[in-house]
Amino acid sequence: MKDDRLTRFLVLAFGLYQVGHLLSNLRGAFVFFGRGELPFPALPPPGGFEPQLVSAYLDMAVMDSINAVISLVFVWGYFTGKPWRLWLGSITLTLSFYAGILFNLTALQAGAWAGENLIAYLLINITYLPVVVLWIQVLRWSFKYLRE
Repeated sequence: MKDDRLTRFLVLAFGLYQVGHLLSNLRGAFVFFGRGELPFPALPPPGGFEPQLVSAYLDMAVMDSINAVISLVFVWGYFTGKPWRLWLGSITLTLSFYAGILFNLTALQAGAWAGENLIAYLLINITYLPVVVLWIQVLRWSFKYLRE
């Protein structure tokens, strides 16, 4: 796995993103179970989310939180030079990429990307761009490793 400034920045950005993601999910769980509402970053459409989608988001948040913890292990493994870092990175980044697509598609389909919510969803996706770049790099390195 390449170890240059860009890669270190991307891995660090991924780690920071996952810390924020984990904290956001924990806060969301406290708010949801305390007040019964789903807070940012899942801003609802004007009529609110359907109950089935709220359940899906809660399930997704649990799996995302587990992946965030495992992602932090990848970040630690990368910076300490562990031999399994590429393997674990390819798994955690793929799960993160999949969850990002699923989150965006369901929010878009529910009509949540409207009005003032649009800025919040765009901000979430802009901060996610380094993760996409890192995911592409890790996939390239993984395929190169498999060919050797």
